[in-house]
Amino acid sequence: GVMILTPAIGMFYGGTLKRKNIIQILFQSYMVTALITVQWFLFGYSLAVSPSASHVLGNFSWGALTHIGVGPYVEGGTIPSIIYFTFSAFFPIATVQIFVGAIAERSRLLPSLVVGFIWCTVVYCPLAYSTWCAKGFLYNLGGLEFAGGGAVHIASGGASLAYSFFIGKRKDWLDPKTKKAYEPQNTVITFIGVSIIWFSWLCFNSGTLLAVNTRTGYIMANTQIAASSALLAFVAVDYAFTRKWSLIAACEGAV
Repeated sequence: GVMILTPAIGMFYGGTLKRKNIIQILFQSYMVTALITVQWFLFGYSLAVSPSASHVLGNFSWGALTHIGVGPYVEGGTIPSIIYFTFSAFFPIATVQIFVGAIAERSRLLPSLVVGFIWCTVVYCPLAYSTWCAKGFLYNLGGLEFAGGGAVHIASGGASLAYSFFIGKRKDWLDPKTKKAYEPQNTVITFIGVSIIWFSWLCFNSGTLLAVNTRTGYIMANTQIAASSALLAFVAVDYAFTRKWSLIAACEGAV
């Protein structure tokens, strides 16, 4: 359910861009998936999850899945560690995809991949460890974090904003014929992308519990209610300003 999130984010971004740039953003989504998966395998997972005396960062003891056996990830649990490794990889993958999506129509692909790799290592891994591990300083401060509201969304949003300021404004954002901003080139692609994201996020959030019980049902229900409420609110506000109904507004509200 969560793997499909990878192309879906690319489709969500791609449909809002000019036609000539959609291939780049779709290619970027797969490159980020592959790059961060390898980083997560080599040392990222270990830095973010492994037992450590530190309050900020794990160590390299689980690098390349060393010492990852067939037993459960949580003592007494039923989810094998290797399954959790694969599931957890999509947290940094989604985070970096949201982050480097800021280059859309702004910058080149290769530098964004380098920045994404470094950022995942020096920002996401320490933040994930601090948030979810028993010795993490945010965890011990009583920080309430479940499926990535802080480590994924706030972190990637803040990084995207900073990266956008650094790169600068988009070039040729105005259509030379109409002198107005370019319209999204394919709202259908954006709609399909958001629909897949919505579906996969139901799996993402409820799967984070690593169990199937009544609480899982509440998590899924809360996810559905929150997305629907945000969609309605975003569409209403957009209509109040533009006096038009917008599919793009609905998509952005749901996300």
